[in-house]
Amino acid sequence: MKVSVITVSFNSARTIESTIKSVISQKDVEIEYIVIDGDSTDATHSILSRYESSFSQLIIEKDDGIYDAMNKGIRLSSGDIICLLNSDDIFSASDVLSKVRNNFLSHPELSAVLSDIGHCKNKSDLVRVDRLVSAKYFSPWKMRFGFNPPHPGMFLRSSVYEKYGLFRQDFKTGADLEFMVRLFCKKRISYLKVDLCSVIMRDGGVSTRGWRSFHQNTKEMSRACKVNDIKTNYVVLLMRLPIKWFFQRIIFKIKRLNQVDF
Repeated sequence: MKVSVITVSFNSARTIESTIKSVISQKDVEIEYIVIDGDSTDATHSILSRYESSFSQLIIEKDDGIYDAMNKGIRLSSGDIICLLNSDDIFSASDVLSKVRNNFLSHPELSAVLSDIGHCKNKSDLVRVDRLVSAKYFSPWKMRFGFNPPHPGMFLRSSVYEKYGLFRQDFKTGADLEFMVRLFCKKRISYLKVDLCSVIMRDGGVSTRGWRSFHQNTKEMSRACKVNDIKTNYVVLLMRLPIKWFFQRIIFKIKRLNQVDF
């Protein structure tokens, strides 16, 4: 069972090397690694050239944004399982993909495996996790209240994209939200939540940049539900903020104090 890993990048020279190393260090699993770069203008190309032999495909060309680039990578992929690893994120350990693969092998009926992700505020230190976004308590009905599984920790069978389509490019930052609402609420695909922190990501990505971004994300989340016939509204979705803050920070601190392995 082959796993396709897709990384999209643009001017990612500061972080992409650690991303690449975390992919090529994966053990006991067949990997197809596809990198889509939006014609970066910094030193990204130089770094990519050093690792070109590790890529199954490397595409360097201008695109229409992150979701266009992701869709390109998905169309090029040939793996049984597809995951998206951003150019400033890393896999948390060298056995992440083999563990995910084994879950699919053990449950042939599954369409998705959902895992936890860790956030790191210190951009130079991806070892210390400051907060945890867990898939443990996810249920599709909660998406109308703004609680979705962490997208970087989602692994899908390639057949899911074939059946239900790719990312909608008319969403600015919320195409991943719309995609998950479509899959879990409208299409009701089968999934398994696993006790695994699969990805460590740096805070400050497209969807984590302050209050203006939170407002934009909330509007797009409301629209994502609307286009999939899920009833909700902006005010209801705003209520997710204090609840998420509690679970992602307070509960995580309690786990750390009790030395619970995430």
